[in-house]
Amino acid sequence: MNEATQTAVRTVMPKVRSLWERPDTPLPYRMQPRDILILEEIFRHRFLTVSHIYALLGGSEANLAMRCRVLWQDGYLERPKALRPTKLLTEEIVYALGKKGAQLLEELRRKGKPTLQHLKPTVDIGQLDWAESAKKQIGWPYIDHQLGIASVMIAMRLAAESKGIGFKWDGHFNRLLHRITTPGDGVNFLPDAYFTLDMPGRGTAHHYLELDRGSISLKRMQEKYDRYFKFWKSGYGNGRSFKHFRVLTVTYDQDYMHSLRRAAQPIGRDQSHSSTWKALMFTHTGTFDLKHPKNALESIWFYADDDNPVSLI
Repeated sequence: MNEATQTAVRTVMPKVRSLWERPDTPLPYRMQPRDILILEEIFRHRFLTVSHIYALLGGSEANLAMRCRVLWQDGYLERPKALRPTKLLTEEIVYALGKKGAQLLEELRRKGKPTLQHLKPTVDIGQLDWAESAKKQIGWPYIDHQLGIASVMIAMRLAAESKGIGFKWDGHFNRLLHRITTPGDGVNFLPDAYFTLDMPGRGTAHHYLELDRGSISLKRMQEKYDRYFKFWKSGYGNGRSFKHFRVLTVTYDQDYMHSLRRAAQPIGRDQSHSSTWKALMFTHTGTFDLKHPKNALESIWFYADDDNPVSLI
């Protein structure tokens, strides 16, 4: 190691350690209402970056980063260990809820704070074990997947708000409530999210989200789409209170999106139906992002068997 490299290492290492080692005495600060909103949003989505929080809350991105750092130093937030060291120089710092943050939100919920009433009353998040350990470390693929889901859900929420459309999603923590059981074989599977769009004068549109990075084979995705179709055909069975819904697939690659569309084309087709089940809709992350969230509801979606893009509204 030459002298220049040694100097660089001595310069960088203290900064790296400061990102993961909390100070013995956090800087004094006063908890603000905006800090509570930060905790709520991170809890709702499971993991968020400052860019996500900025898209939701606005204001100053630098100030939000500072407040997240302060809340982390005092134990209200956590920084997942999977971020270090390989992701440090290429990705934003990711935040998760910490033990003190969970306890504070549980206290506020018990006092009747409206934004926390979507949680099941039997769940005491303040008593859960939020800390990572050597034997219980969250892997980066899982974190990255949840961040992708967060990006989609935030874009949907912002797009709906901009158009006067009601958006309802009860958050990551309640995802198990939306487990789907396939009629016939009883196989269970879990969508990445379930949400609704309440369109004035037009009713409520129900949606399931599949965020696909290409880690599952096309055949398995085709089988999953077929399970969604059988679930739809069951009508109001399996405890479902609505008949119709859409299955939105978002991929990270346009070519892979078209591969999924081709794989989905047999779904719903039989001797009396020549077209694919129209509940299956596809897009990719190049069509919308946190800087252009309104596009999420525009004509960026494709049916499996039609090359003309359509909107969700």
